[in-house]
Amino acid sequence: MLILSKPNHIKIYGHRGARGDLPENTLESFKYLFENNINAYETDILISKDLVPVIAHDFRLDPSRTKDNEGNWIEDENLKIFDLTYAELSKFDVGSVNKLSRYGRRFINQKKLENQRIPK
Repeated sequence: MLILSKPNHIKIYGHRGARGDLPENTLESFKYLFENNINAYETDILISKDLVPVIAHDFRLDPSRTKDNEGNWIEDENLKIFDLTYAELSKFDVGSVNKLSRYGRRFINQKKLENQRIPK
């Protein structure tokens, strides 16, 4: 979360959801912000191969926070969102971080959520 302040005013923004607490850019992460009265969200929208808008920050699937449909961390660092259809993208689980990765060490307290798909 990002906190911006000026005298007598603090505005809290959810950056990619609440990625310090929950997997980034998941519906559960945005729901968490809403339930905690945080109503300013920052995220990115990308377009899949079949022209479906999806919520994602990076134009590639990140191996440090993406599992395949078998539950294994992906290894291919070149899986581009715009090269995959939404049906293909929806097979990936983005509900956890690989704690051994640089990203995972940065967000060590991030809660794991099972079966989180890239939202459209």
